[in-house]
Amino acid sequence: SSIDEKRSESSYQKDLAKLIEKERKSLAQLEKRLQEGVVSRLGRVAKQLFAQLRAREVAEFLAEGGCPDKALHAELEAAAAAVEVAREGLRALDADALEELRVADSPPSAPVREAVEAAATLLQVRPDFAHAQARLMPRPGAFVERLLALEVGQVPAAARPRLRRFLGSAAEEGQCEATPPAAEASTAVAVALRGWVCALLRHEAAALEVEMAAECISCTPAMQAAVECICDLHGLHEVEEDLRGALLMADRFSRDAAAAGAAEEEEGEDEEVSELQDKASMVRRLVGLMEEGLKAAAKEVPKLQEGLAEPSPHADFGRRHEEVPDQLHALRDPEAPKGPHTVHAHALVRATLLISKPAVVQSAGADKGALLGEVIKSIGELYAKIQDAAIDKQAEGVTPAPDVTEAEWEQCKALVGGINGKALAQASRSFSTWHEWLSKVAELHSAKAGLLSKRNAAKQAKEQLLAINKQLDAAGLDSPFSLALMHSVAQAAKDAGQPLRRSQLCWVLERAKGDERVAISLATSQASARRALPVLRDPSLLSNFDVSAVTPAMARRVKETLSSVEALQTHLAELSALDEEAGEAVGRRVGERPQVGDTVLVLSSRDDEASRFVGMAGRLEEDDGSSQPFLVLFPSGGDYENQTWWFYEGEIEASELLAGIAEPIEHGSEATGEEGGEEGEEGDE
Repeated sequence: SSIDEKRSESSYQKDLAKLIEKERKSLAQLEKRLQEGVVSRLGRVAKQLFAQLRAREVAEFLAEGGCPDKALHAELEAAAAAVEVAREGLRALDADALEELRVADSPPSAPVREAVEAAATLLQVRPDFAHAQARLMPRPGAFVERLLALEVGQVPAAARPRLRRFLGSAAEEGQCEATPPAAEASTAVAVALRGWVCALLRHEAAALEVEMAAECISCTPAMQAAVECICDLHGLHEVEEDLRGALLMADRFSRDAAAAGAAEEEEGEDEEVSELQDKASMVRRLVGLMEEGLKAAAKEVPKLQEGLAEPSPHADFGRRHEEVPDQLHALRDPEAPKGPHTVHAHALVRATLLISKPAVVQSAGADKGALLGEVIKSIGELYAKIQDAAIDKQAEGVTPAPDVTEAEWEQCKALVGGINGKALAQASRSFSTWHEWLSKVAELHSAKAGLLSKRNAAKQAKEQLLAINKQLDAAGLDSPFSLALMHSVAQAAKDAGQPLRRSQLCWVLERAKGDERVAISLATSQASARRALPVLRDPSLLSNFDVSAVTPAMARRVKETLSSVEALQTHLAELSALDEEAGEAVGRRVGERPQVGDTVLVLSSRDDEASRFVGMAGRLEEDDGSSQPFLVLFPSGGDYENQTWWFYEGEIEASELLAGIAEPIEHGSEATGEEGGEEGEEGDE
């Protein structure tokens, strides 16, 4: 009965309330123990830290450190000397040989071509001789100027892999000769270029070795892990690479903050560059739209010309223009009857002469007879002039007469547009065909004029874009990185609320060696790095550390860091013990597969019939490993008492809070009826 169901539901709710109250008391006790145990322990440990901290190791972590390997330093110095020798070789090249290379119509010999393409790779230009010739040799001496302007620290990271074949087997072993093999030294240009490429790559490799050695500072792994944990707890847990770089950047530019005037000037330059980039982007989009319009207009003109060159038989004015003089004579005869077509015929005459013989129209003025006489006399000539000008595919416009102006074309179009074609067709088929033909000519003129206007506009936009790009190139001459990369990193930092000045942007890109992902990570982590840096420099600040600011993600990252160092395994075990004490490491974790016997909560169900169980607690009776593996028993719940149902993975979750609430209900022997019946329920009560 409904009363019994309500009693059962009320009992279920009471049990839940008791469990919730029990958990609240447990949480209060845990909070008390947290304050008395963990927080107080944090204070004690902080005091021990101040007394025992090896500040030197922390300082070494925060510094780049010097490379102790003298052999590496010697190799770097030798590589730098080789670069200077290679540059002298470039300066000594014969100007005539370089000019011959610059104006060559076909690719040179293989050694020279390969050397030029290798140099283009270092200059981040497409390694194709023709392209390199156009980009790097626009004028005499420009090629050598570009080569000498490339600094040793500006060699692209991707250059060595791309030039592996060029460098030969020596590059595969990580070595690069400053002088090429004799077999490849076919010309002085090839020798000098190859020596320059190899010297720069040798210096790049040596500098990388020194940098890697400098990273191996004397900070012990345990101290390094401890510092990383401090950084993780201050928000740097998402920095996957170059944590030291994030701290160095925060330190460097906090110290540079005193240079306010330079910063303001820099910001002004950055704003100017940003405005230029936005303007370039807008003009680039405009050029794209213009080019699309040009393509559409360029397709329209040939269609109109084809319609004029090959008209349909009933619209061929070339066949009917000989009939025009006789019909115009009738218009001049004062005794001939005049119809509504007369005005339109005079307009047709004037429109034709405006574009073929504009001088005649000017001299005749309003004298319609003079205009009629000119057309009667020379209709064949007028038709030929206009038709030839219209179907001329080489001309940019339609010019039947050399002295016709745009104003006269506009007058012609206005007259043609005002003519009543039906009135002409009723009076004369020749007049109607004449009107159709002249309308097509006027339409063609408009199309060609529009195409020419669009071409000029597109040309101006491209010139404007070229000028903007030159300004951007000039603004980016002091950076080895592309403006697109700089803009991408700067925009990501700005979106994250960490705008960069130009000096900061160049520093972070140089630190990341042009890797966009690493550069963005460094730039966007600066707020957290500035919080962590003072604590690392003065660990006494840890006494005021806000434990409530620690997120689960930070805690997971700290545990991962501790697990990677053997000397810190004891601390990891202590953390795990604290987790167990707080109830976080017992039972099933969120997302972990429930085990048979667990109390589970139904989260959702794909089966409409099982939707009634959503939000209810039950006991997991079976897990058969199938696609629908979980059999759950619901011991209580009114009509659903002692029912079972199969659920899919993800539809249920183990619940420690509700543990014990889903114990089976055993009814008396007198119970009858389906699923307990009324008598059974009364017996239980």
